[in-house]
Amino acid sequence: MGFRGLTINTPEEAEEHVFAENDAAIYQAIFGAGDLLLNYGDNFGVDIISYNTVRVNSGLVAVQGHMGIIETNDDQEIVLENGTSGVTRNDLIVVEFTTTGNHGLDTFTMKALRGGADGSLPQLTVQDLTNGGTTRQFAIAKVTMTGLSITDATVIPTVAGSLSELLYAINDRISYGTSEPSGGKDGDIYIMYT
Repeated sequence: MGFRGLTINTPEEAEEHVFAENDAAIYQAIFGAGDLLLNYGDNFGVDIISYNTVRVNSGLVAVQGHMGIIETNDDQEIVLENGTSGVTRNDLIVVEFTTTGNHGLDTFTMKALRGGADGSLPQLTVQDLTNGGTTRQFAIAKVTMTGLSITDATVIPTVAGSLSELLYAINDRISYGTSEPSGGKDGDIYIMYT
């Protein structure tokens, strides 16, 4: 196919030229090729609402550049499989991106993966979507089921900082020069050039 423009206007009757994987490539260039929980809304904070149900609050995630969201003031309930008396189980709440291939049909969902009866975490499917993979899961939270009830729900990934936080760190907290700066504050970073 070769080079083609993405951010261009074309006649209405022209063939489609911007696909989800093109948009994901742009986000990959900004955020990297991995998976990130981005700083938005409640950062997918999880609330226990019954013996086998949790509420995942607003948040934004990038899975190899593919973006998924629960908008502010919205949430999603996830029902876990029932627990077993005397057994502690650790389930994962994941986002799952699947595709039928390049320019194919995609789905992006949030669901629970059941852990082992021995307390082990479930296995994630983490295929490289940019290299022929069709399924990629990213764990958002660990939910512990002790006996018949959920006893803990904790968000797993660290929230990625924003570009404005990075600029603050570079411009206001890093001192450059050939000698140690005076008037520094705790937490400042000094980079010495020779």
